[in-house]
Amino acid sequence: MLGYLDGELVGAANLRLLPYAGYLQGASVTSAARGHGLYRAMTWYRLGLIADRGLQQAVIWANVDTSAQIAQRMGFRRVCDGTFHELHGIGSS
Repeated sequence: MLGYLDGELVGAANLRLLPYAGYLQGASVTSAARGHGLYRAMTWYRLGLIADRGLQQAVIWANVDTSAQIAQRMGFRRVCDGTFHELHGIGSS
């Protein structure tokens, strides 16, 4: 999904619907648009989509340095930690 503020595209979020839960895989808001509640709005919207499908559980992937605090204030609880890995130079010789 895409998030707009004053008609400008400033955010995006993903949702994966699984048979047993909704998986909020990621969301991002541009630095200039932060502080306006867009991340929360996109999260609540995706939770509504999950509920509309009769699912009772949602899982969110939240960065401890950014969105994790927001997710916890929304009622999510921390259950595990993850480690990110990057691969650079794909396709270069």
